[in-house]
Amino acid sequence: MVFNLLKANGLDDFYDLDQTAGRSQRRVRLEDYSWLEDARLRQEFIDFEDETYCRMRLDLPSIHCSACIWLLENLNQLDEGVKSVQVNFAQKTANILFVPEQLSARNLADLLARIGYPPRFRKGKSLKPTTDKKLLYQIGLAGFVFGNIMLFSFPEYLGLSRDTNDGGSFQVLFGYLNLVLILPVLLFSGRDYLMAAYRGIRYGVHTVDIPIALGILALFFRSVYEVVWAIGPGYFDSLAGLLFFLLVGKWFQAKTFSRLSFDGDYRSYFPVAARKITENGQITPIGLSEVRPGDLLSVQPGGLIPVDGLLDSPVSVGIDYSFVTGESAAQTRTNGNRIYAGGRAIETSFKLIAEKKVEESYLLQLWKDAPGEQEPKQNLTDRLSKYFTRVVLSIALATCLYWYPTDIGKGLYAAGSVLIIACPCAIALAIPFCYGTIIRLLAKHGLYLKHSGLIEQFPKLKHFVLDKTGTLTHHEAISLPLIQSSWNKADMALVMAICQQSSHPKSKALHQWFSKRKILAATSPAGVKEIVGKGLEYGPWRIGSPDFCQIDRSEIDAHISLCVSYKGEMKAIFGQSKNQMRNGLDHFLKGLSQRGQLYVLSGDIEPTNTPWEGIISTENQHYECSPFDKKKFVADLQEKTTEGICMLGDGLNDTGALADADLGIAVSEDATTFAPAGDAILSADNLNQLPDFITFVLKTRWVLYAAYLFALAYNITGIIIAVQGKLSPVIAAILMPLSSITTVCIVIFGVFSIYHISDLHKSC
Repeated sequence: MVFNLLKANGLDDFYDLDQTAGRSQRRVRLEDYSWLEDARLRQEFIDFEDETYCRMRLDLPSIHCSACIWLLENLNQLDEGVKSVQVNFAQKTANILFVPEQLSARNLADLLARIGYPPRFRKGKSLKPTTDKKLLYQIGLAGFVFGNIMLFSFPEYLGLSRDTNDGGSFQVLFGYLNLVLILPVLLFSGRDYLMAAYRGIRYGVHTVDIPIALGILALFFRSVYEVVWAIGPGYFDSLAGLLFFLLVGKWFQAKTFSRLSFDGDYRSYFPVAARKITENGQITPIGLSEVRPGDLLSVQPGGLIPVDGLLDSPVSVGIDYSFVTGESAAQTRTNGNRIYAGGRAIETSFKLIAEKKVEESYLLQLWKDAPGEQEPKQNLTDRLSKYFTRVVLSIALATCLYWYPTDIGKGLYAAGSVLIIACPCAIALAIPFCYGTIIRLLAKHGLYLKHSGLIEQFPKLKHFVLDKTGTLTHHEAISLPLIQSSWNKADMALVMAICQQSSHPKSKALHQWFSKRKILAATSPAGVKEIVGKGLEYGPWRIGSPDFCQIDRSEIDAHISLCVSYKGEMKAIFGQSKNQMRNGLDHFLKGLSQRGQLYVLSGDIEPTNTPWEGIISTENQHYECSPFDKKKFVADLQEKTTEGICMLGDGLNDTGALADADLGIAVSEDATTFAPAGDAILSADNLNQLPDFITFVLKTRWVLYAAYLFALAYNITGIIIAVQGKLSPVIAAILMPLSSITTVCIVIFGVFSIYHISDLHKSC
């Protein structure tokens, strides 16, 4: 049925990508998804829904290979109602955006089930990975049998001979009992290894499971031969111990990856905050984890909606859901409408009554699963397995042939040890543990990376594009000199209230100017609009650039920073603001200049003097840039060079440039800036440490080299001992997880050692 469905829609390539992709429909239980027709019941599983689109994040446990990903991401060819699908292979989930008018939620679930990926709906969605109970059962069975076989093998351990009357009959009995006990271990605990090896051999895919499976089978059949022909007790204790320790190592590796995945999915969002409105009307930033249902939040123009909730606004507001739907067209919402996390306020600030906690909304997954921002998979083991498996099998075969003329039993014993001792698991763990440790240390210093794959970008960075206001400078200006004005206190109170609804640096500077003069803001007006790159508008009032305020530039001084107008009539003109530069800016600029070219992009007019004179060439400084100019500059730079480009901006007007750069870093000063288009969030207080971050990451490459060297030495030494028949298979099985643990210790010790001697630790 699935084959006919794929062929009818021109998706035959599904079977060309991976011939192991086919699965029997008899294993798939088609559930009744009719309950999804009830809007109240399905609401819990919907991340976003409006008049046009609906987005659901579904658990698809049947995902198992690259062909699965390919098929799901081409789901729109099976049904036009599907707009896009983003698959997270590690967590076996898919974010699906579809058009409800063309495809209902129930029909979507039915479609997934029909092609072999029945969705699993769990209440209380959580990003924390669940435990693999099957693996725990396999470990438990192997451990139980391992202990009992050792008890039944006591006659052999005590040296009781089969040719005497002091226990020979018990040895034979216990041999058959051990054979009975080992069968469920082989068929259940060892099934995954055997099936993986079978599929690999059948379809010509060389995996590390093949030598392990051959070692298991060699031990089993040799043991059966000895017991049936009454030659010896066999190696059932070694086989049970082998599977037990192999599974323990597998569990250890699974826990490692799941923990790294969880840390990257949730804790990377800690610097993001929401603006809570207290009972006395004051606005205070709070951590996202502190937001509770019923809290009244303030969302400023350009700000991201932090949680799902109900709109509380007397006027209609525009919301940009492009990060969720991919459509840039604004959507209008009125008072009482439900709005979803991940949308961005357009022009107008508004209040929001939170309905969910942040971990129950779409925001946390938004950053990780933004289009084009998938974490690159670390397939080092897969790349090595093709050659690794051939080498190991050749050595095992040569060992068996070497011992065959003198002792075939010892030959099989030694070959089994070779197959078991050699494994690239240590290499597979080196990269995720190294990168995971680096991410946590960088987060300690205020740099939060979206995923570990971004670490690969650090050595490539040769061009650094820097926003000025809010990035190289503080949001608050030291002084905002008033040149002329014609307003009264009522006008000033209203302008102050208008500025209060914007997070732009100049709005904050003007608000601070009023505060120093003891001006009290008027009641927050509804309907204040912020025009990106231009200014604020409230009815006939405008605050921003001279052109935006409809003031003729020829009649005013060239170095004007900010204007306030009413019906086109000038109310106040402010001179060029003197922004306070970030602490350690000199170290920051010189450190980056040693690694590549620096560029400054700013929406302000060109300043008279700057601290980067002599460091950044004049032709690399660009002023009065709109957000579109910044985006175009980064795109043009990418066409000119193949080297890495890093963009640093405050996340307000730099979203497009951040998205296009190889590494986009949003600089956050008040912990409320969040840019899903960016790759990282950097605390503004730690901006001067960026050169030290890059140096630290580059030095950690030596840790990986050390881990690879250990893995190579371990494999060579183990194989040399094994081919001589001096290494028991069960000892080899114990050494496998120990080698992985040792690799982890080397990586963690190495990364922390480099950290403690680096400038990062000294500044902590």
